[in-house]
Amino acid sequence: LRQAVLPEEAAARALAEAWRGGAEFAAIEAQAGAAGGSAADLGLLDRATMPIPAVADAAFAAAAEAVTQPVRSPFGWHVIRVDRIEPAVTRTLADVRDELRREVARDRALDMAHERANRVEDALAGGATLADVAQRFGLTLAAATFDSSGRTPDNQVVELPVAPAQRNELLRAVFAARQGDAPRMTELGDAFIGIEIRNVTPPTLRPFESVEDAVRAAFLADARRRAAEERAAAVMAALRDGRTMAEAAEAAGFPVQRVGPIGRNPTAAGAGVPPEIVAPLFEARANAPTMVETRDGFAVARLVEVVRFDPASDPLGLGRLRSELEQSMQEELEEQYAVALRARANVRINTQLLQQVSGP
Repeated sequence: LRQAVLPEEAAARALAEAWRGGAEFAAIEAQAGAAGGSAADLGLLDRATMPIPAVADAAFAAAAEAVTQPVRSPFGWHVIRVDRIEPAVTRTLADVRDELRREVARDRALDMAHERANRVEDALAGGATLADVAQRFGLTLAAATFDSSGRTPDNQVVELPVAPAQRNELLRAVFAARQGDAPRMTELGDAFIGIEIRNVTPPTLRPFESVEDAVRAAFLADARRRAAEERAAAVMAALRDGRTMAEAAEAAGFPVQRVGPIGRNPTAAGAGVPPEIVAPLFEARANAPTMVETRDGFAVARLVEVVRFDPASDPLGLGRLRSELEQSMQEELEEQYAVALRARANVRINTQLLQQVSGP
């Protein structure tokens, strides 16, 4: 589907006639823009992914290569051209058998992991040690001495029994635990862990010989960072004194390029735009310079123009946003309802009796 959205019905009807007459899409984009609207290639869609029912009905009632009559929505008048139609496909059980088997196996594995974690938790509450439950339930037991960065006393990276993505989370959990606390099972990504602190070694300085290379590398990196910051600050000062970006960058020996427009999502910022500078740019005033530290050094930018977003240009994104908001509101209402029920029922927990029932 290709779509044009215009603010006025007359302009939308004129555009539809031009489209039916064989106008190329580039001309349709120009005509829509001149009328205060926009045009976009929506790609291959099914009815469920189109958030506006009236527009979806018009699009799916049209034949291939046909142009619809203008359809009104809260965003304006929509004109749709159907480039091609692909028939719906119904997958048989044989087609999806392997996919279903994988989904069921994963769900069952998660259920089994929770069941085993509950049994381990019961054993720990009954006085069993981590070594006991590891042997009884076939779990991995790891013992190590390391600091908050995950390094051993001889400055080696310690191996931890979790996926790399969960490593930092496990380190935080270890250093949030206290010596003497009974271990408890905690969910960490797709795994469950139990932590027991045997000893806490007070921090001490390592011998210089063991960290000499790291100290030298850190010193040089800091010197390079300070030099880059001074050069970036000189560009900022020149911009505030009224010099253009090209003049200030040339004087400091920096490259300069014009980029954009960009969105708020750093991953969609585009080539050459450090993600660290996106948020400051959206907070900056027009023509105001800003400077941030990036993973590679420093970046200086000046906001040239603010382009207002047109919701009609991304109906799919609008539909996703609407769905997310509806889901969030439903979850919040359910939570408030549960809180109200608990308050109305005046639920109280007899801690002493619970401990007697769950004790060894």
